[in-house]
Amino acid sequence: MIKTLWRLLFFTLAAVSGLAALLLLSWTGILGAMAEQRLKEACDAVLDFYNFHREAIQRALPWIGAIGSGLWAAFVFARAWHYADATLPERLAEYNRDSERRLVAARSEVLAAIRLPAQPLPTPWQISNWINARNTNRYIGNLNKVSAELDQRLDALSSTSRKCSIERATTHLALALRHEQQATACEVQGAPPEQATALRVKARAEFRHAAKLDPDALSALSDAVNMSKRLNEDDEAIKDLTKILDCKTDGRLRAHALYQRAEILFRQGADASCKQWSDARDDLSGAKRILQPLAADQTVSRLLARIHELLGQVQAGRFKFTAARTELRQSIARYSDQADIQRVQNMIDSIDKEDDELTAPGNGD
Repeated sequence: MIKTLWRLLFFTLAAVSGLAALLLLSWTGILGAMAEQRLKEACDAVLDFYNFHREAIQRALPWIGAIGSGLWAAFVFARAWHYADATLPERLAEYNRDSERRLVAARSEVLAAIRLPAQPLPTPWQISNWINARNTNRYIGNLNKVSAELDQRLDALSSTSRKCSIERATTHLALALRHEQQATACEVQGAPPEQATALRVKARAEFRHAAKLDPDALSALSDAVNMSKRLNEDDEAIKDLTKILDCKTDGRLRAHALYQRAEILFRQGADASCKQWSDARDDLSGAKRILQPLAADQTVSRLLARIHELLGQVQAGRFKFTAARTELRQSIARYSDQADIQRVQNMIDSIDKEDDELTAPGNGD
């Protein structure tokens, strides 16, 4: 607003200056006799108008001057206010740094004043002068009041810090989404893979910053996990999933994090004795316990179906065929899409075949 008014004022002054220059050139005849004649005729008309309305114009001039002066003063005040507001954070930071230096320097004197009774006592007159000279009596005589005032200031600063953190987290989220969109665009346009990779690394960093600044944006770590999956960096994904699980968070987010970590652990598993598969089973069982009370929700029910399916695969990999069939059948009961049902049924058939082969006569030799 202030910048717009300033530009408008600048262009107005430029236009007035140009008009004045044009009139001067016309009056001196530089622009030709015709322009000079027209200008003189216009001046005569203006003088006639002024002579006819002299009294009204003279009464109006003071008011016009006062209004113009008031508008100019308001503009100057608004401009000063605008720039003062723009530089407030910087000035406040400098004020706080200066206050911090003074408070740290005075701390030892304040504490020394409180310890005075434990020292050889000087005369009352010396103590009074010493305290007054350093202005520490307000700390000693009104410690409860000073403490309450400082608590109020800290509360105000905490709320301000919280607000700024939320705004900053939102900025990080916006930057992350922009980087992600740019990475997708690079892939569509056939750019070198390194460009999309670098953009996704940046997006992951922005998601992590947002989650660190704002606890309510903890779900941004799930987006960071998705970036790590696109980058084929399972260890980085597990780091973010573990951060989610270490926090007190929403049950659905926690269950989804357990499912995502189990997916990675299952993919990393090698055989039935592999610890990753046992950990994946534990994560999936934990996710089931969290989501069972919420199973009426359609979205939760589909996630439960995927959890049952993955847990069935884990149990099959551990040669726990009975448990695997149970989980896969529960998965079928929750799936509504025929393709999902057929896929899981194929898994059950494969498990039945493998189980028959393992239990066939002669396989134990």
